[in-house]
Amino acid sequence: MGRLDDPIQRDRLGRAMADAVAARAVVEAAAQAVEEALDAPPDHVERAVAHGLMAREAVEGACTRILALCERRLGMAAHDTRGPVDQMRRDLSLFLRQAGPDAKLDRALRTAQDVGPGGLR
Repeated sequence: MGRLDDPIQRDRLGRAMADAVAARAVVEAAAQAVEEALDAPPDHVERAVAHGLMAREAVEGACTRILALCERRLGMAAHDTRGPVDQMRRDLSLFLRQAGPDAKLDRALRTAQDVGPGGLR
């Protein structure tokens, strides 16, 4: 039986793919908001920044969930320091962390409260 013949593995892959697709859509929407804010008044720029910060939060969450799914799939092999997966897993986990995540999210939320969630574009 191949890996993708196992319904549990298919479920994990499906959830990972859904997270990846959603993260891409969020990043594309934030990029469009930034492009639209070029040469715009400061309040439009701040909305684009807030949109980008929220996109960053969403992507971090998606990547963290995908990493957890991969770790579940691989079991102990994901943590074998002699294997290639452990180094990639640790590097990505560190890369996803950012300085001051709570302050950045709070800045985005303050803007969203002022304009409403639909007004971040």
